[in-house]
Amino acid sequence: MMDATTVDAAPPPQAASADTRVNLVGLTRGELAGAMEGIGVPARSRAMRAGQLWHWMYFRGARTFAEMTSISKDLRGALDEAFVIGRGEVIEAQTSADGTRKWLIGFGPGQRSHS
Repeated sequence: MMDATTVDAAPPPQAASADTRVNLVGLTRGELAGAMEGIGVPARSRAMRAGQLWHWMYFRGARTFAEMTSISKDLRGALDEAFVIGRGEVIEAQTSADGTRKWLIGFGPGQRSHS
């Protein structure tokens, strides 16, 4: 158990939105390629597009499809309509007397994790 000397509480999480787009964060490359089928990406291009998405999300840290300039505007628009790049938000941060830090991260309604 951690003795928190300081607690930084983030604002309360926003109410659940009606956003039904699929979150791409956490999908494998194969799952990303499968998701491309749902928006009409040709079978021969799916692996390449999955690699592009992987690169932009995990190497470049893109948070929106608009940032992905190596992907056509039309495809970026289709991606934005069907998917979201949903990263966790810090709900609460704690720092102990010895400098150890602990975070409560929210990923959506009812989805939280300690780190």
